[in-house]
Amino acid sequence: SYKCEQLGYSPKVVLAARKINDNMGNLIAETVILEMVRRKINPKESKILILGLTFKENCPDIRNTGAIKVINSLKQFNASLTIVDKWADQNEAKKLYDVITSKEIPRQKHLKFDAVICLVPHKEYMKLELKEWKAFINETGFFLDLKGIIPRDLNPIRI
Repeated sequence: SYKCEQLGYSPKVVLAARKINDNMGNLIAETVILEMVRRKINPKESKILILGLTFKENCPDIRNTGAIKVINSLKQFNASLTIVDKWADQNEAKKLYDVITSKEIPRQKHLKFDAVICLVPHKEYMKLELKEWKAFINETGFFLDLKGIIPRDLNPIRI
C-alpha cells in the first residue's frame, strides 16, 4: 500500500485483497466445520487429513505458508489433525509452527478420515488414483480441494 500511495494511487483495492487473503484460512476451516455439522460429524471427535504445508507445490519452503492459518483455525475445534507433506522439513515445522508433520500419507486399512483437505498440490498427490483417494475417507467423510486435483468423481468441495 505504501508504493500505491507513493505513486498517487489509492491503496484500497490492495488492502481489501490482503484482508481477503488473510481470512482465507478461517474461511476454509469454517467450510470444513459447517460441512461436518451438515453430515452430523462431531468436529471434536473428527479426524482430518491435511495434505500440504509448504508455501507452494513441490517446494520445501514453509515460511509464510497459508496452510498454517487453516491448521490453526481447525485446532480451535479440537479436531484430530494429521498433516502430511513430503517436502516440508519436520523439525522446521515443529520449530516454526509447533505442528507435527508426516512425510507419508498413513495407509492403514483401519484408519479413515472424516475430511481430507488438499491445500498444496504436490506432484505426489496428483499421482494418486481414485481408489487411493477413496481409501482415505470414511462413509460419511468428504474432500475439500483448493487446487482442483482430487478426482471429480469424489465430489470434492472446491473453494
